[in-house]
Amino acid sequence: MLWVSFTVPSNSRIYVRCSYDNEYEEMILATANATGNFLDLSDTVINPNSLIPFLASDINNTVASTQTFYAVVFRPDGFSGDMIISLTLYDRIKTGNGTFNFSGSASNPGNASMSTTGVESGVLSLNLSNNTSIPPNAIVTSVSTTGTQSPNQGNVRHMIAPTNPANIWFTSIVSSSTSGTYNIDISNALPARQTWQFKYNALATAKSTMSNVKLTLKWEYDIAETNYATY
Repeated sequence: MLWVSFTVPSNSRIYVRCSYDNEYEEMILATANATGNFLDLSDTVINPNSLIPFLASDINNTVASTQTFYAVVFRPDGFSGDMIISLTLYDRIKTGNGTFNFSGSASNPGNASMSTTGVESGVLSLNLSNNTSIPPNAIVTSVSTTGTQSPNQGNVRHMIAPTNPANIWFTSIVSSSTSGTYNIDISNALPARQTWQFKYNALATAKSTMSNVKLTLKWEYDIAETNYATY
């Protein structure tokens, strides 16, 4: 059994990566805290048919200070020779982004009553639930939209809504017919893979439409949830 100590910065999510060879079948990689209590044990080989198969074990340091942990390698039963392995620490949290197109156009009947709160258009929907370009369980860190209004008007605000959680509409923090920026960040905990809805609010009395609507998402994800694959 091999014990190797290392430190992890505060509020970090990392994984220990241990190289693997077929002759080390049944070896186990574990992580332990500073007192030697095991946190995670794994004998699952990641990418077993690749040129660089490996084992991985996760650590979450959720406290506000650097902590000491151990990587522990258990020798396979019955293996008595020398083992040549490498141990490396990697950050599990990755980031990504994508731009996605809504189909159709949203129609606004116009603010005939000249309401000071404006009038909202019909709703467009975009289902990203099974979009494989987005990592599983990715969480949104920012959202923006673009679109083309016809005729182009002033005093227009884009609006966006996730369906999880339902019935929460976010209104753009800027007034623009061509783009929307929203007060959305990681703290909202919105999954990227879901159905998104779009509409817009207009103060003008004339009717209009919004087409070529695009949704840009930025997200972060934990590669422990993607079998340590990056997107």
